[in-house]
Amino acid sequence: MKQSNKGHVPVLVGKKEEEEEEDMERIWVSIKVIHHPKIVELLEQSAKEYGYQQGVLRIRRDIEIFKVILANISCTSRVALSN
Repeated sequence: MKQSNKGHVPVLVGKKEEEEEEDMERIWVSIKVIHHPKIVELLEQSAKEYGYQQGVLRIRRDIEIFKVILANISCTSRVALSN
């Protein structure tokens, strides 16, 4: 398991109702997108469900959908930077 990834934070992502940490996928999210409104919204939803705890961030979302959200954010960010 990777211990750190410079410029990224680990986020546990999964959707099952009674999901344990080992059942969730660890995705490294760029610090550049962690403050994006959609990511903040997902984190706030998760905080309501899981509470505010120390440790790795958790997002209750289908993994593939979360990856699409990240790809869209990254694509949008690149377009904004090139203009």
